[in-house]
Order: sequence, then structure tokens, then C-alpha cells
Amino acid sequence: MSLPENSPYSPPALFSRKAAVSGASLQEKNDLAKAVLRQLEKDFSLQGMPLILPESVPPYGKLLDLLAEHLHSEGIDRGDKLARLLYQIDLDERKVRKLLADSAPEDTLRALAREMVHRCCEKVVMRAKFS
Repeated sequence: MSLPENSPYSPPALFSRKAAVSGASLQEKNDLAKAVLRQLEKDFSLQGMPLILPESVPPYGKLLDLLAEHLHSEGIDRGDKLARLLYQIDLDERKVRKLLADSAPEDTLRALAREMVHRCCEKVVMRAKFS
């Protein structure tokens, strides 16, 4: 499942400071965004890379910056650590290879962070929808 960018459940919409959008109450949006943060923390921790994100929901751009900084501090750019984390988060390896090839070197970690947030968002929304 891929969340369209205009969906009330897409990461940019979930992490925006704007009022609720059609199909999602402000409280529901905030709860889902917090669940995405906790999912990211869980996936990183399961791979031995503890990640502590704020309790309050940061703006989307700030979240990407925080994750990119964490990826940098963990020394994750390629190799075994990255492969394990991609497997844990369940990111398509082909999509990530293309992303890494297409991104400017200075944008690679932020682009990778964006894909991680999007995938965790998909997992959280699907879990909420089917449970």
C-alpha cells in the first residue's frame, strides 16, 4: 500500500501543524503521528540503534532532519547496518538503491529518512485500519 501525498494519512499531512483534513480528526491525526514516531523508535531499537524522538509531534521537515542526523551519527550510509535497518522497516531494497543513486550526496540521508517515515506511516495506518 502506498499513501497518496494528498491523503490525510500521508506523512506530510500527519505531521503538519494545520487543522485536520478531510477524513481525519485532529486528534486522530495526532495519535497516528505519535504512533509513527513510536514505530520508528521500535524499528531502530530492534536493530541496536536506539532512537529517541520527541513526545510531541514535530513538524515533518524537523522529523526528517532528526532522522537524518541520527542516521549520520550511527554511521549508516551503506552496508550491513543499513541493510538490517531497511529489512526491519520493510523498505524495498530496489527502491532504496534507486533513491541512493538519484540523490545528491548531501541529500541522501534526508531522502532515506523520508522513505523510512513513509513506510512506518503505511504500517501504522494499515494496523489502525485492520485492527
